[in-house]
Amino acid sequence: MSANQNVVTVDADGNITAQEPGTTTITATLTDTFGNVKTYVHDFTVDLADSSALPSYTTADEVTQILTSTTIQQLLAANGLTYSDLAPFSGKQFTSTTIYYSFNDSLLDLTTSDGQTFTEDQLVAMASDQWNKALASVGSSIVFLPADDEHTANLVFGQKDDSEIPGYAGMTYTNYNLDTMIINDPVNIVLNIDAVNSHYSETAMINVLVHEMGHALGLGHINDNTNVMWYAAADNTLLTVQDSISVLLNYELPSGTTSEATIGVNDYTPTQLAVV
Repeated sequence: MSANQNVVTVDADGNITAQEPGTTTITATLTDTFGNVKTYVHDFTVDLADSSALPSYTTADEVTQILTSTTIQQLLAANGLTYSDLAPFSGKQFTSTTIYYSFNDSLLDLTTSDGQTFTEDQLVAMASDQWNKALASVGSSIVFLPADDEHTANLVFGQKDDSEIPGYAGMTYTNYNLDTMIINDPVNIVLNIDAVNSHYSETAMINVLVHEMGHALGLGHINDNTNVMWYAAADNTLLTVQDSISVLLNYELPSGTTSEATIGVNDYTPTQLAVV
């Protein structure tokens, strides 16, 4: 229990919630299996957070918005999410929110496990469409578009084989400035044709591309085997609003600001060999 519930409340499970700045005493009482009663007392102080240390971004008219604002909270609450549910992000950013993509020469067509044949640009178009719709749904201005004569590609798709990326269905190569975390060269995404060709379904192939495009946008692996940022490719992994909000935060925070530094979300490191 809390001596001053205006400062701190304690629920039936012992979870402590700060309510306002101040001091209070928290008392915990337990009875062991022999009937002995033990009491623990702890002085507790709640300080007002320094707003400069909270996740924030600056709008075009130079108004600082704290990411724990009503707008962001409503976006999370509407989807039943908290910051801890989000995919981790690295702080790496493209210089433009319009990401133009192209392809390396001499790419092989890909055959799915049920015998359908696709060119890689067909699969990338479907993966891009997923990301574009997901990002637009949270108000992000990021969009993937094919490069043309007027726009140089800052994302290039290609292919490798098992001799080059053994054990991986796809790989993302990113060059960036270590000081600013700004991406300064085209990002390269490659599919392992030995791993996916004739082995993966159409859905799984697209999911590999969606996953790698998530890495290009700065996202890390997430510990949720139904999410497309799970480390292994599968038909049942999906791009979700968690990923879109994570990208939104990655680009609205200053470049180089990581999820671990701002919202306490750490990258998930698989304990076995990743295939994506």
